[in-house]
Amino acid sequence: MGDKDSDADLALRRRLNLLEGAVMDEWTIVIMVLVSIFMLSSASVFGYWLKLRYMYRHMPKMAHQLKELRSVVGELQNQVDSQTSELHDCLDFAERVLTEGVSHKDDSPLPTPV
Repeated sequence: MGDKDSDADLALRRRLNLLEGAVMDEWTIVIMVLVSIFMLSSASVFGYWLKLRYMYRHMPKMAHQLKELRSVVGELQNQVDSQTSELHDCLDFAERVLTEGVSHKDDSPLPTPV
């Protein structure tokens, strides 16, 4: 049992001896913080650069697709405009028919079915 305690004590002493030279003063902390900030910012800049490179490489294809989409939207807008004008014409006709029907209403009863 004494051997195990002495082995554990010896291992603990070795760890403490390794940590004795690792004293962290304020300059070590400042340098570590600056290095971590630099690493994080460089990673974000690298990601932004990858995004810009992707956009630059695929820009011609995207411009062509955008032009096609705009032409399709224009065609659809023309169709909607023509259908809307047709609906307005139909509505005007229905309003005219209803107003004429109300003004020329006769009082004769409808024929009864046989």
